[in-house]
Amino acid sequence: MEQVAERINKLQGADWNNFHGSDFLEPEIFRPIRNGRKISEFDWYLGYRDLVAVYPAFLELVHFEGWKMGMPLSDWTTLPFNATAYEGFVSTYGLAYWNSVDEDGKRFTKKVATLQLTCPKSDIYCQLIDVSETDSPEVLMVKILMIHNPKKANPYGHRRFVKNLRFILIKKRGYDFAWGCPLEVDDPRYPVVGADKRFKINRELTFADQAGGTRKVIVSRLAASWEVAGMILMPVPDDLIGAAFCSDNYRADLLKK
Repeated sequence: MEQVAERINKLQGADWNNFHGSDFLEPEIFRPIRNGRKISEFDWYLGYRDLVAVYPAFLELVHFEGWKMGMPLSDWTTLPFNATAYEGFVSTYGLAYWNSVDEDGKRFTKKVATLQLTCPKSDIYCQLIDVSETDSPEVLMVKILMIHNPKKANPYGHRRFVKNLRFILIKKRGYDFAWGCPLEVDDPRYPVVGADKRFKINRELTFADQAGGTRKVIVSRLAASWEVAGMILMPVPDDLIGAAFCSDNYRADLLKK
């Protein structure tokens, strides 16, 4: 619950259904005050129950400082680690917590393995997690948590990084699908150098959903930059439009559907 509370306070303006994150940690001390009076225990319990059951699952990144005692060392990291070295990238193990709800409706968190791949020529890096850490996908999938350039804009290095990343993940590792969702708001953990135009509108995109209807989404300049670099903008498992790579076989299966 501490992870949930911190996420509410940092990413949601300290407001989740009129509750502050601290309201759920020590209710005797931080019981919410509404109209000059502390909220009743019953109303607090309803808010707490809804938070536990309804708050979306999320991944809490801790660090990318290499493997340490007590960290998971999953089998999926071995092949990307080796393939990355062969292609001249540098790999670093990372730690994250997966915070979700189990089949019995209980909130839980567990340690999961992550991996950071860095191009030493440009310092552009990406952070990855195999979807098997958090789900049971039908095909081999990896989620791209972040692609970040810590230096000045570098379109050529950007395209080269994306090309090499696709080769490592799809061709060398054998993933069928790799995707990430471009940021929609600024994240101070990933600062940019120069004028920040990432979230300006590039265009609108309309696509057909599985229900037979259509959806219209806004494509930001950030999302468009990944498309220009060689990724595909398409619906992804997050129920959003993301930037993705597909293997030839998986692409053919998607087209059949």
